[in-house]
Amino acid sequence: MAHADEFNAFYSNQVELFKKVCAYYLDGLSDEEVRALYQMIPVGTFTNDKTEYMNLIDSKAKDYRNSLGNERLKKLWKDKTGSISPRLWSKEHLMPILSLVPDREVQTARAAFEAVNKNHPDASSIEKAINYLENASFYSLMNDQNALDLIFRESIIKSFSVMLTDIDEVKAFLNSRISSDPYEWFGLPEVDKKLEQMAEDKYAREGCTRALEKIDGMDVGDVKRYLKELIKDNMIVGMEIIKEN
Repeated sequence: MAHADEFNAFYSNQVELFKKVCAYYLDGLSDEEVRALYQMIPVGTFTNDKTEYMNLIDSKAKDYRNSLGNERLKKLWKDKTGSISPRLWSKEHLMPILSLVPDREVQTARAAFEAVNKNHPDASSIEKAINYLENASFYSLMNDQNALDLIFRESIIKSFSVMLTDIDEVKAFLNSRISSDPYEWFGLPEVDKKLEQMAEDKYAREGCTRALEKIDGMDVGDVKRYLKELIKDNMIVGMEIIKEN
């Protein structure tokens, strides 16, 4: 009773004592963040022995720091792109966001995108992702439909674009035939196989006729010159000619 006021002050200000006892693990956290971390500590933990208690605080502090970094990372992505994650942006636009990234940055960007996609990335992944995304160069492309169409044609459709000219049709086709999310389409062999099948169908139904009509409109000299140029880079055509002779 004689020390009631002192006891109440001590009992009501455990956060201050927590800051003193665990200062090593709380370095760099604001008072508000320390208070939030303290609320995460299970009731009654103070009865543990020192080693057990400090190991618990170390673990909780690391988890809390990761959550803070993760929130910052998610907010950075949302502020820069207006989307929730790279995976959802890719799904919405039916194209892999990695195709917007310069070749030299693909591996770094892939790791950064995965950190944003994950619910609980580790601290190292978060830091690297933030460092990359703060100065990434692809943001201006994300809302430029003409640029997106050109990138999709060059990085996804590639040589099949001669036959596959309708980009929306190609996107719908891939989305209906491939089980992987659009986010995974970048560099996916199955995409190339499906596009080859689609191009072959287009060629069989209309492309061959167009090619024959074009040949009919050429004089003999132009046909020979074109054929000679063709077999320089196309072994299959060259072998067919050799075989026929």
